[in-house]
Amino acid sequence: FDPTQDGIQIEGYRLPEGGEQMTQQLLDDVFLVRPPEVSVDPDADSGEAVDDVAAMLSGVVFGEEEIGGRSVTTLDFGGPRQYIFGSADTIWVVTDPMGERALVEEAIESLP
Repeated sequence: FDPTQDGIQIEGYRLPEGGEQMTQQLLDDVFLVRPPEVSVDPDADSGEAVDDVAAMLSGVVFGEEEIGGRSVTTLDFGGPRQYIFGSADTIWVVTDPMGERALVEEAIESLP
């Protein structure tokens, strides 16, 4: 996304019919993956290599909100914010680079 533009970005990833279980698995394993509980400090003397996922997600704040009657996971990147949730066969990602909460709420409420 281009953070210099006004507005929000909405992405929908539709899965094949009957993909309800796959939708939840993709949400858990891909879209909402949490960083492993390891050090991301490359100077640490723990002897462990820095985990790429942990390094990429360090500083990202995960949260849960109720928006438009849906349970939504939020990812706060310290500026841009993403709102992620699933319906029966679709994973939705709403990206808000400019802090336009009213647009986010309107979009989430209108999605199927």
